[in-house]
Amino acid sequence: VVFDHAQEDPLRAAFGRKDENEQWRDVTAAEFRDEVLALAKGLLAQGIRFGDRVAIMSRTRYEWTLFDYALWTIGAHVVPMYSTSSAEQVFWMLHDAQVSAAVVEHEDHAMTIATVIDRLPQLHKLWQLDSGAVQELYEAGTGIDDEVVHRHRRAVTPESIATIIYTSGTTGRPKGCVISHANFMAEASTVIGLMEPIFTSKRDNGASTLLFLPLAHVFGRMVQVAGVLGKVKLGHQPQMHASA
Repeated sequence: VVFDHAQEDPLRAAFGRKDENEQWRDVTAAEFRDEVLALAKGLLAQGIRFGDRVAIMSRTRYEWTLFDYALWTIGAHVVPMYSTSSAEQVFWMLHDAQVSAAVVEHEDHAMTIATVIDRLPQLHKLWQLDSGAVQELYEAGTGIDDEVVHRHRRAVTPESIATIIYTSGTTGRPKGCVISHANFMAEASTVIGLMEPIFTSKRDNGASTLLFLPLAHVFGRMVQVAGVLGKVKLGHQPQMHASA
């Protein structure tokens, strides 16, 4: 979807993103495609492979969506975790899903994982968004040819696993729910049809959708996928307040 949209309308505003001065600026479809490609190359350079499971622990922000699509591009399975998860909850999800790498937002999240990392022998990579993880991976991938990414992308099928989302509010330990790319696309297509003004943008109407729901929850992820699929300009807000 990301690569097709960039080919069809490269200058369309695909995202709104706050800069260092907290001002919104547009990210075009072509720019997002290029960022996804660069990040995917970096992930490959760092050893992430088709079918690997990578966790994301963060509030709702642009980089989460960027990592989602970069990981999906190379056929990795994303395991989302709430930013408020306890150390034992984090351990269970990382252990149960056999996660080999994790992306966290800040040092507190990194320390949460650090308290249980001795019990997670399969976890061998940890990247921190607020410590320049995206740029670090961009630089790591400069020696990877674009075609390597495209080979991985072509190997992804509708039946391939997109994400493993752990339940919340259930008795006992959370259960990992496996969701395929076909599952996500079917759900997103249905929602777009039911709520077209929210998830469909035309060049002359300037429609935008601000996403503040947690991306660790399936509904938040569905809104993300529907926004990208429907070509609406999507913005991210970690928490809602008057100045947002």
